[in-house]
Amino acid sequence: MKTLHKIVNRYLGISRAFFGIFLLTAPTLYAQTFTGRDYLAESPVNFRAFVYPAQHKPVINIRIENRSAHAVRIQFKNEAQQTIYDDYVAKQKFAGRFNVSALPYGTYTVELGNRTARYRQVFRIEPSGAERIVMVIQPIESDSLLAEH
Repeated sequence: MKTLHKIVNRYLGISRAFFGIFLLTAPTLYAQTFTGRDYLAESPVNFRAFVYPAQHKPVINIRIENRSAHAVRIQFKNEAQQTIYDDYVAKQKFAGRFNVSALPYGTYTVELGNRTARYRQVFRIEPSGAERIVMVIQPIESDSLLAEH
């Protein structure tokens, strides 16, 4: 009986050892290595653009936060889509004031963009007293406030 008990204990010990090794290696059998881009540490947004009028002045303020290596193009266009201002900004952060007092009444578009993203804001210059510049709200298109890849 002692011999049978020793044999059973011996097999139980070996089976426990194999079961323990299996438990330790099972998670590594299913683990996969991720070799793609780390989007949690790196924001997918190329640049952020803020276009807004100054209070009680005929001025359009533009703020750009550019995270890409490409320059951002700033364009002002009139209703006929003729470019009336065109420039590039290569800085990572840009804040500019654009005086539009010399422009006639009408609807204009500010377009900001680089090779991979674009932002568009429409504004209207009106002949009213205090607030001369009115931002036009448009339905959301492919362009948005946060320009993406």
